[in-house]
Amino acid sequence: MTIIETSTIWEKVGARARLRLSLAISERRILLVGGDVLMLGVAGLLAMWGWSLIRPDIRFTLEFILRVGAWPLGLALTWLVLAALSGIYDLRIAAWPWSVEKRLVATTLVLGLLYLFFFFISATRDAPGDPLAGVSWSLPRVIPFFFLLATLVLMAGWRALYALVLTGANFRRRALVLGAGWSGRTIVGALTSHLQSDYE
Repeated sequence: MTIIETSTIWEKVGARARLRLSLAISERRILLVGGDVLMLGVAGLLAMWGWSLIRPDIRFTLEFILRVGAWPLGLALTWLVLAALSGIYDLRIAAWPWSVEKRLVATTLVLGLLYLFFFFISATRDAPGDPLAGVSWSLPRVIPFFFLLATLVLMAGWRALYALVLTGANFRRRALVLGAGWSGRTIVGALTSHLQSDYE
């Protein structure tokens, strides 16, 4: 029993030839993570820009970004950890938009709740005689709100694009299983169950 994976770039279908693109499983996962990081970066910039719009005393400059950029960066890293725990980088899940969207919403909500928790416990509580009385130690509120909103919208669009385009026929590999015995049926079943979006 032999498995033959077609790796030709050009395949003729009838009288026409069409371009077939092939990405390895590791390359697909790298693409997912890279796209997510890019969207998180854009969401962070949008969050800081949105804050500068509602604060006339703040100018959206490089200095401003460097001063407050730690907050979007921390939120982005936390989002990536929560997203990984939700299974969003499983290629079987990434191929189905509805499954991805549910995990995106859940990840964003959990991150928002975590931030609210730390926001309330970090509220300023001045003790009598405290030399730092009046100094605000509370976390920012506007940047996380804009960040979460922008992240949800951008991620939903990017992941929908991946699911609809990058798992289409032109990006699938073709595998030919020779043999109809138990081993052949087992391999076909494994490909269908775990790599349906990668092989046809």
